[in-house]
Amino acid sequence: SPTPLGYSDVNTIFSVPISQGRRVLCELQFHMKDMILAKDETHVYYENIRVLLPRMCAGHDGVNKDELQGFIKKRLDTSVLDAAVEKMEANAKGLFIYARMLADHMKEQANKTGTFSFEDVLALPTGLTEVYLENFLRVFPEGKQDRLWKRCKELIALIAAAKAPLPVEFAQVVLGWSDTERVELTSKLSLVFPERDGRLHVLHKTVMDWLKKPERRHEDFYVSFSETQEASKKLAHHALLLVEQDTAHESKYLQYPLQFALAHVRDVASDSGLLERAALALLRFPYLLRRAAVSSPKLLEDATAISAEYRARKPKSDEYGHAVSLLRSALSLSMQGLLTNYKQLAGQLIARLMMYEQGEHKVRLITEFLREVRQWSGPEEGGGWWCPMTATYTPAGGALQATLTGHSGNVNCVKYRPQSEKSERSMFVTASDDKTLKVSFVRFFHVYVYVRVHDGFVFLCVRMFTRS
Repeated sequence: SPTPLGYSDVNTIFSVPISQGRRVLCELQFHMKDMILAKDETHVYYENIRVLLPRMCAGHDGVNKDELQGFIKKRLDTSVLDAAVEKMEANAKGLFIYARMLADHMKEQANKTGTFSFEDVLALPTGLTEVYLENFLRVFPEGKQDRLWKRCKELIALIAAAKAPLPVEFAQVVLGWSDTERVELTSKLSLVFPERDGRLHVLHKTVMDWLKKPERRHEDFYVSFSETQEASKKLAHHALLLVEQDTAHESKYLQYPLQFALAHVRDVASDSGLLERAALALLRFPYLLRRAAVSSPKLLEDATAISAEYRARKPKSDEYGHAVSLLRSALSLSMQGLLTNYKQLAGQLIARLMMYEQGEHKVRLITEFLREVRQWSGPEEGGGWWCPMTATYTPAGGALQATLTGHSGNVNCVKYRPQSEKSERSMFVTASDDKTLKVSFVRFFHVYVYVRVHDGFVFLCVRMFTRS
């Protein structure tokens, strides 16, 4: 790396044997032929700088000559590469993602011109905001007036509202695009929203923060809150439609509608039509079974959230709200078994809801739901399933929320921390003769972690607190 004050040699030290078993060390310098020629040509300039620099630094009032000379010499003794790295480090403002995006930016620039000079480094954008703006301008040169931006903005709003990288084929269904349109537009967006594994990814979450930042509402490339809400409605509608058609699990959608249909309804719960469809989806056993196979706790979380929205927005007499509340209670009571094997779902639901099929407690929607559950042919691998004939389990809808199991000895102490603003999960800590402390989070009603202590019985209960 040549600098105005010289260049770096490649030095190698050899140990050379001489007489009487002695050895001497020899230094050998390696030079490229072109570097030797350059050295001969530039040596005179190096000498001029060394002679003139002390004179230039002398005679400045209030300035330490040695310090000034040392500063200039340090700058001159730094290669262009070092200066470029220092400039890029300053531009990055400590953000690691900037380095990745800058590498893509530099690669594209070098591909266009064949070179990347120090002047190009000086022209690099500063911080992520400028990087994002420059990248979007490369895709949409005319800003928010760009025709491509207007064509793609609806897709970008979907990406902004999505709960995970959005499957391309599901986005195509939501937007009603043809295969040709999908291929064309997703390829043009690849710089800012690359497609990998059939999903549209965001380079970094701060991209979406930048796009949705309210302070930017009058600038180019802004996605408003109302636009993301409208996108959430479309995602909720089409995901529920696939659930209703029993196609949400198809591989081309990468399970996105199956996993996030109800989560999108929660974002737009003021839409009573979507809320009612979400309740009906929860009362469809094929959907519940496939959702439980992906994550039973997440199914319970969705059911709990939809039930809470009904309580907040509908009268207590609403039959959908009542049925969903009973289903949520049944799922909660069944969670220990479902975490062991989600295929227990049918038997658990029948055992805990069958009292609502007849008599004064009869609930029409639950009766219809259990009729569908009983039609299940059982696991694909065979073996049958347990279908209870009498109500021997704790029924849904009562005071009991869950039974925490797991200790093999007497429980000596229990401490409870209720749900709060700082922690959305209630928590139990239990101490037992089985030599363990067990921490159980009540939100999902299952054991989160075991801690084995000492070699004897455990009598200690810890005091739980929330930091302020």
